[in-house]
Amino acid sequence: MGRCPCHDMPGITKQESDQMRLLVLDCAANACAVAVLDNDLELASVSEPMTRGHAERIAPMLAECLATAATDADCLDAVAVTIGPGAFTGIRIGLAAARGFSLAAGIPILGVSCLAVAASPFRGQSPVLVALETKRADFYLQAFDRHGDPATDPAALSAGDIATYLPAYSAISGPALDGIPDGWPVAGDGADRLVSEALDASPGLHVANPPETNSAVTAGRIAMLQIARKGLPDPTDTGPRPLYLRPPDVNLKPAVSPLTAAPPPRSDA
Repeated sequence: MGRCPCHDMPGITKQESDQMRLLVLDCAANACAVAVLDNDLELASVSEPMTRGHAERIAPMLAECLATAATDADCLDAVAVTIGPGAFTGIRIGLAAARGFSLAAGIPILGVSCLAVAASPFRGQSPVLVALETKRADFYLQAFDRHGDPATDPAALSAGDIATYLPAYSAISGPALDGIPDGWPVAGDGADRLVSEALDASPGLHVANPPETNSAVTAGRIAMLQIARKGLPDPTDTGPRPLYLRPPDVNLKPAVSPLTAAPPPRSDA
């Protein structure tokens, strides 16, 4: 692979140059996506829809993306990864892959919320309520103002809770939430179901899903904004924590000791 241009500049290190190159991973939802960004420029990206199999595909996709971008670990400044909410297994796979690469390359990790990824197309245009599927009766929810900043805390709520979830926060969020003529636009893979179920309680909601894009590319651009605001994390930091919002769906069987378990019934045959 070729070296980064900043390595060829006499007296200028990668960290001192204006170049910021990220590897970005997203395994948190119904796809596995990888991207390499140089500042805001997409150098390479790949995305495959899947509900399972992320663990088997993430490493080959990562290698493919780095090769397409002519990038090796020495060229990267950080790894960004989506932290949820989403599929528990996918979130853990993405975080583990990011941490492994971070340790090997000696670079920091940045976490990006999947809710912020879904809200990103609306930044600078309008507020938005993001609704992500939980595959249960509730939704993963968060509202964002038109600057792309959170207007509510993330939550796992049912459609019946929307009426109290939104007004309470919009009243304290100030001018950034003014001027919504037709009610809240709702984005995310749970938007259609939420708007349908909340029709009576919150008739002002309407679906406003933008065209689909590579989620890793979007997450990378959000991470670039984080870096511009706060700088890079320390490479020795433990890294981001997963954003779960609710416990996993796990049915634990009660432990039965073979010493106390009742013997099987005897057969009279």
